[in-house]
Amino acid sequence: MNRFILSAVLLVVMVCHATSQSLTPQQSTVTIQYMEGDTAILPCSLSREGRYSLVWADHWFTVLTFNAYCLVDDQRISVVRSHLGEWNLKIENVTRADQGLYTCQTSTTPISSQSVMLYVVLREDNPSVLI
Repeated sequence: MNRFILSAVLLVVMVCHATSQSLTPQQSTVTIQYMEGDTAILPCSLSREGRYSLVWADHWFTVLTFNAYCLVDDQRISVVRSHLGEWNLKIENVTRADQGLYTCQTSTTPISSQSVMLYVVLREDNPSVLI
């Protein structure tokens, strides 16, 4: 467990350092939009050889996940790995509060990262008909 905590702390430092720098060729930004209440899948496809760790962080620099482990107390958040090299962030029942920039980042040198801008659109209630 101590090794896990040490790895998580090191990755937090890496995320804070990388997000304070400008975008590099290893980074890209994807924009996605979901309706409020939907399940959002934020893509992260960073194919790297060898062993590495990966974190997802939100726009407040909160580290949400470490590899496939969720580090926040939010049952809606998880990591989905459909294929090797994919580390997609899943957010169930998205709300406007979830809207913002999310970043997945590896522990490799050089650092590889991918940013996803999540927009959440409010669902329009069906207008009631007055008779």
